[in-house]
Amino acid sequence: MRSRTVAAAAVLGATLFLTLLPIQQAHATTYEARRAIRNSANVLVNNGYYFNSAAVGFIGYRTYGLRRLTLYQGVKYAFVASGCNDAYDIDLVIYDDSGQRVAYDTTRDKAGVITMVPTYTGTYLAQIILSDGTPDGAHYALTVGNK
Repeated sequence: MRSRTVAAAAVLGATLFLTLLPIQQAHATTYEARRAIRNSANVLVNNGYYFNSAAVGFIGYRTYGLRRLTLYQGVKYAFVASGCNDAYDIDLVIYDDSGQRVAYDTTRDKAGVITMVPTYTGTYLAQIILSDGTPDGAHYALTVGNK
């Protein structure tokens, strides 16, 4: 009985300790990520691309987010992924439905930009990678345009 009481007290103490710890979160916002994506996409808009809405999300330091996309053969696409002020380097990779990397941007920049023309209609995967940023992670925005 005494060992159960000690174990229960230890669990309760650990729970209280973890509850009182400050939670680290990114300080920047999805608004900043959307603003950055508009700035990056403007050059492509001037070259005839049409963009719709942007998907937003949060990724931890040196991790990634995934977005599933349906792309159509012969259509010229532009992908722009950008991060908030907590993101220093966002990379973007596009995979086909067999897991093969078909396009990528690995420049050391706050935004990843890719243009491509799919060879077949199908489901593709966009991987948004926070290669460098604050240890708290960062918000990102991804938009897809075509012309």
